Amino acid sequence: MPSQRRIAAIGAVATVFAACASPQQQAPVVRAAPIAATDTVAEKGDAADDAEIWVHPTAPERSLILGTNKKGGLEVYGLDGHRRATLAPGLEPNNIDVRYGIAVAGEVRDIAVASVRGSATGLQAWWIDRDGSLVAAGPVLPVFDGKEPYGCCLYRCARDGALYAFATSKTGDVEQWRLLPQADRTLKAERVRSFTVGSQLEGCVADDEWGAFYVSEERVAVWRYGAEPGDGTGPDDRRCVARAGKHGFKADVEGLTLVCARDGRGALVASMQGESRFWLFDRDGDNALRAIFDPIAGPNGDEVTGTDGVCGTACALGPSLPHGVLVCQDDRVPGGGQGFKLFAWEAIAGDLLPVDPLWNPRSTTWLRRN
Repeated sequence: MPSQRRIAAIGAVATVFAACASPQQQAPVVRAAPIAATDTVAEKGDAADDAEIWVHPTAPERSLILGTNKKGGLEVYGLDGHRRATLAPGLEPNNIDVRYGIAVAGEVRDIAVASVRGSATGLQAWWIDRDGSLVAAGPVLPVFDGKEPYGCCLYRCARDGALYAFATSKTGDVEQWRLLPQADRTLKAERVRSFTVGSQLEGCVADDEWGAFYVSEERVAVWRYGAEPGDGTGPDDRRCVARAGKHGFKADVEGLTLVCARDGRGALVASMQGESRFWLFDRDGDNALRAIFDPIAGPNGDEVTGTDGVCGTACALGPSLPHGVLVCQDDRVPGGGQGFKLFAWEAIAGDLLPVDPLWNPRSTTWLRRN
């Protein structure tokens, strides 16, 4: 797998999904080609949805991509894109997230949690062992009083280590649940907060160090709330990161991810499905818009279109990905089916955003001061 791809930053285009603080803001368009693609999911039609990266603790080249198949189960891929396993067929996972260093039954394990809407409805969790094997952490946890969730993400507060899951719904609602590992390696869940954002929600991501929760109201805006259970949820308690504009833009923001760097820096990446592009904001400060990523075709894959979920990391992942990776769902693959495309993070970030292969997701620092 090539380790790097040439990028081209061209001109500046007026933003039509405008940064709320500066509606006339402009940003350069960055183009890069994929360095690899995953095997497609077996089910046809709109099936692949979201992905998350699990970083191996000692051998980063053995890290995994966890991809959801909302018509099947959880797909486990190596960094070469080849499928290693399919878990929980029939659960129909939609969104997925990962966190590290959770104490359970006298051991320390990592965890993945997915929103599921198939044979059971709610949140399904898996423990991840040091070798990358996944084991279900008990039965599906119900949310929204048994109604189906749409998106989900995890939040592990860097101040006290408390672990939470957020769930979003098509009706615009959010629930936050405290996840408590039990002696039998299952999870107990306690709802600590619920609130309404507005209209249909899906993608969300939480920042463990800044204590922030981002959620995409698909046709309206990307919002930033506080991630702590006691944070406010009213109109005056949230900040608009980006709002749907005019100029004929088809407003449909889907997946959100954070590509973190040290000292609280990094990028918030939003998948703009309506235009098959990705908007890259500062992770810190006022989330200023820095660039728009427009995937193009290359020798290792065609262009990416209609993306749902997106995930990324700046961690060094071995010789093939020494500066991290961005993984994007692709709704149309040559030969049929859906899958995920891999892009070298440094080819996207360039000189505009941090490239920090020494970032360690297992060692976080509480940065929020208020």
